[in-house]
Amino acid sequence: MEDTRTRASSRSERGRMTQQGEGNALADMERAKAIRTAVGETKYKLDKRLRETQLAVEIMKAKLDLLADLAERTDEEKIDILFDVWDSDSDGQISFSELAMGMRRFDPVCSLPDNTKAAMIAMLSHDDNRNQHLDRKEFADFIEDLTDSLGVEFHDVAELMILQSTEKLLNEEYESAVFSLVEPLAEAQIVDIEEEFDNITDERMMKLFDLFDRNHDGEIQFSEVAYGLKKLNPTASLEEARSAAVECMLAFDEDYNRTLSYPEFCIFIRRIMYLGGLKFSDVADTLITMASETSTFVGEDKETAEDIEKRGDTENMLETLADRRLHLIFDLWDTDGNGTISFSELCLGLRSLQTGQKIEETAADAACAMLAFDEDRDQTIDRAEFADFIYRFCNVSGYDFDKVADELVLVAAIKEDKPEEVEALKKAESAVLKSIKEGGNKLSKLQASA
Repeated sequence: MEDTRTRASSRSERGRMTQQGEGNALADMERAKAIRTAVGETKYKLDKRLRETQLAVEIMKAKLDLLADLAERTDEEKIDILFDVWDSDSDGQISFSELAMGMRRFDPVCSLPDNTKAAMIAMLSHDDNRNQHLDRKEFADFIEDLTDSLGVEFHDVAELMILQSTEKLLNEEYESAVFSLVEPLAEAQIVDIEEEFDNITDERMMKLFDLFDRNHDGEIQFSEVAYGLKKLNPTASLEEARSAAVECMLAFDEDYNRTLSYPEFCIFIRRIMYLGGLKFSDVADTLITMASETSTFVGEDKETAEDIEKRGDTENMLETLADRRLHLIFDLWDTDGNGTISFSELCLGLRSLQTGQKIEETAADAACAMLAFDEDRDQTIDRAEFADFIYRFCNVSGYDFDKVADELVLVAAIKEDKPEEVEALKKAESAVLKSIKEGGNKLSKLQASA
């Protein structure tokens, strides 16, 4: 019995030792695997570093060879080499994106928008044949100006510029893609600026300005704008010419001095050409001929530029129109934000100023205002018409707009429209507008027969 127990114990011990041996063998295998992995990774890193070192040596050798070659070259040949480096698609010309990318390598810390702007200026300054690309001669002029702006001679920095142009930027693919995306927009803007420059320096534009500037004081007054527009469109009424002149002053009188300078006049004419799908260079002679005409206006041969200015106290109205508070009031009255004031919006705006009146009385006042100030008869009040209306409203009420403008803004901002009045005005609006239209037609007939 004792022998049996001894044999069982011995077998158990041998089994335990066998398991322990297997465990140790597994552990040894894992350690060997880890060592092999570490050795492999170390070898990979060493090989990679060796390849990088070899590549760096090759690059350095190539740069030294390039420098040795450049030392034997003339400045003209160096500029040609630099041109070929920048001309990444090898089409024999530098595009906007190639120009921007080349300049980027010289100043990689510059922001992309600033880099884009600098490239546009460079293209504008050196693209003599206006094809949106730089040829070799234009590129050489650009490099000369660039080095001059840095206070150095190209001869002294040519090798450095060429070497720097061969360096790859950290985010080159991304930045190159950005410049390629903005290239069409940049080229379109360059063309626009070139056309603007051409127009400003065009003697025919200067001649047209002189024809508009009837008193030759170097600026075009409101009446001169209206008079000139009337001559360019003889079939338009004086009211239409005056309204167009007001819109012109609103859009192009950037310094709010109620006159157009020569640059402002050029932008104004270019805008007219753009809206008509025309180019100034194509119709300049025709415009000059029309503006030079001395024949009388169709149907209004007794009226002059002075008659245009007398209508609607134009000077005061333009002064009101230039006040930013006028536009705040307009925007607050224009509740649907469509850029014009409808009859119901005009009525509700007046309601905030005439709280003691009945809604019917305010509606009648709004109808009269619409009839008096809706010059283009579209049954809405635009900004220019609104300026005329507000000026007259303040004048009749015995107020100076400048002194009450802040209060008008405040009243317009805090007014609360009553739902029942809004609903009533909407229901009555179509009938009222029909009456206004009939009244406007009768008034036009009376004016035509007068």
